[in-house]
Amino acid sequence: MSLLVRRALAVVLCAGLAATVPAIAEAAEVPKPRPKAPANPAKEPAKPAAPKKAKLIVCNHSGYSFGVQAYGAGELRRTDLGAFDECVEWALPGGTFQFGIDMRIPSRKNVLVEVRIKQDGYAVYRRIPVSGTTNLYLGAGKTTSVAVFIPRS
Repeated sequence: MSLLVRRALAVVLCAGLAATVPAIAEAAEVPKPRPKAPANPAKEPAKPAAPKKAKLIVCNHSGYSFGVQAYGAGELRRTDLGAFDECVEWALPGGTFQFGIDMRIPSRKNVLVEVRIKQDGYAVYRRIPVSGTTNLYLGAGKTTSVAVFIPRS
């Protein structure tokens, strides 16, 4: 209560005007502090971030029909790559995978398949037999490309 209001109340009381005192007291009330504004209802609480998926791109550059598969981290992906320069893209959890290739058209010769694995600007070449597998590490949130070739002998 301010000093002026206190003096006004004292004057009124001294003058014997008791009937107007409640009105003056109500007018002199200190305003209550405003309640804090509620949190923004449009904002939802932050959800935990989902683990990032690794992207695996497999391309067939051989001209032969291949079946390719990736197994690991509780996931299995399979597809056939038949046409020249046909590609498939998979989103997989990060981790170690077994990458396998099998030839859809049987061959009498013992055929080796060359795969080029590119990740983070580095390329690794591996030769594996048809119906064989190789280990492949997929980093979470990274892109790994695998190109399948038949090497010339």
